[in-house]
Amino acid sequence: MKSVSPQIYSLISKIQTFQSVASFSLAGGTSLALRYNHRVSEAIDFFSDNMDYTNLQNKPSHSIDRLRLLPDSINRFTTKAILCRKVIKLISDKGQSLPHIKTIN
Repeated sequence: MKSVSPQIYSLISKIQTFQSVASFSLAGGTSLALRYNHRVSEAIDFFSDNMDYTNLQNKPSHSIDRLRLLPDSINRFTTKAILCRKVIKLISDKGQSLPHIKTIN
């Protein structure tokens, strides 16, 4: 079983090279799927306890093809992204709807 598509794996690898997300770790179902290869996953979750969110709006965004990582925004092309307090949530458009994400205190 392949846990993630080559596109998702490539996207994870690219995101992990950004200095601005160096304090984030891959977590959630995709992290488990990559480790245990027990299911297919299309969502990408990055978590951090060490990011200063007070000046987040002033930080530059990153672009990967048609994906932009921006605070409190959704890019509705190939991949959707939300940065919400301590979570970067990326979800593939392949049939998965964007879940409601609550702010982590």
